Amino acid sequence: MINGDPIIIGISSMMLDTNYPYKGAFMWGGDMKGDGSIRLPKTVIASMSVRIGKRNIIVPLSAYSDLGDPRRISLDVIPQGSMLTIWGGEDEMGRTSRAYKVVLEYSYEGILSRKVYFSLNPSEVWDETIYHRDWND
Repeated sequence: MINGDPIIIGISSMMLDTNYPYKGAFMWGGDMKGDGSIRLPKTVIASMSVRIGKRNIIVPLSAYSDLGDPRRISLDVIPQGSMLTIWGGEDEMGRTSRAYKVVLEYSYEGILSRKVYFSLNPSEVWDETIYHRDWND
């Protein structure tokens, strides 16, 4: 809860197939083969919704559309709002060379930031996006 208001997160994923329009794009949870070609993850986050109390928060596609093979999530309340963490990239065998962690921070006004951490150096931010309040108004 933020200021007594419940937080509701909705996430859906989809299987990737040969018709996926962004086959050449980099995705967290994917991999690059020795010949330079890209191996896509098996699934990708297809949609995300956030509701705080009665307010729907806009979640830009850039916050989740490149997150492949999501495995688990957690939601924590922090002083400025809430923090949604998504872990993904592990395959069915539990191998983690492609694993990542994404931290999305929200306030009552909207999404604040996205930080991506990669398993090869889990304390270093590999990708960071700061969202401006105007986006959410």
